[in-house]
Amino acid sequence: FFHNVPNVPSAGLKLNACVLAQIFNRDITTWDDAAIIELNPTLSVPAGQSILVYHRVFGSSTTAGITTYLNAACPNEWPEDQVGSTVDWAEGTFEAQGSGGMSAAISGEEYTIGYIDSGHGHDDGLSEISLANSDGTFQTS
Repeated sequence: FFHNVPNVPSAGLKLNACVLAQIFNRDITTWDDAAIIELNPTLSVPAGQSILVYHRVFGSSTTAGITTYLNAACPNEWPEDQVGSTVDWAEGTFEAQGSGGMSAAISGEEYTIGYIDSGHGHDDGLSEISLANSDGTFQTS
C-alpha cells in the first residue's frame, strides 16, 4: 500500500489491516479520523481532509493479494466475498488502470492511497505505508 500524504513524520504513515479495510470500504473517509491519528499521533493534516482511495479497474494479481491480506488480517472489516482479482469496490473510490495508472494516480494528487506492487511503487518514488504485523510491529517491504 502506498500513499501521497504530505509532511508525514519520518517514522512513516502507520496503518493496520483493519484501518486499511475501513479506508478502502469508505467507513473511514478522512485523514484525521481517530483510528488513523491513534496510530500516527504526530500526523498533521487539514481538518476533514478527504482520503482519495484508488483501486485497480481490471482484475490483477495485486488486487487478489491485497484483498486476501485484508480478509486474512481483518475478516470482520473485509469479508470473504471481497476477495479476488476483481471485487466490487465501495462507492466513492476511484479507478486506476494498471500499475502505471495507479502510480500516476497516487503521485499525481495529494492525500491519495492505493496499492501497487512494491517494486513499481519504490521505483516510482512513492511513499509506502508501514503495516502492523500480527505482533503489532510496523513494517514496510
